[in-house]
Amino acid sequence: MKRTLLVYSALAMAACTSTGTGSDVVQVNSYIYMVSATRSSSVYTDLEEATKQVYSDASIYCAKKDRVAETDTLTRLDEDMGRPASATLRFRCIKPTLADSSRHN
Repeated sequence: MKRTLLVYSALAMAACTSTGTGSDVVQVNSYIYMVSATRSSSVYTDLEEATKQVYSDASIYCAKKDRVAETDTLTRLDEDMGRPASATLRFRCIKPTLADSSRHN
């Protein structure tokens, strides 16, 4: 149990920032990935920008595999008492279907 918690903590820390390239994605298990982003400038849009960043990173990462990102969970924390706004997205990369393709056109 301690080892599992330690591994998960290391994964969470490794994914604490994002550059927008999809390269900061961490594989959680055989089909779930995780990426996080933080923003701190005391601007009301920081949380929205962090959220956009994780979705962008997930999309870029999955596109490299000819897949699309599907959200597993999204955790958002607004800036508070010196803590920057952050968003963490757990997602999977799935094959796009014809229905998905037609919906986005």
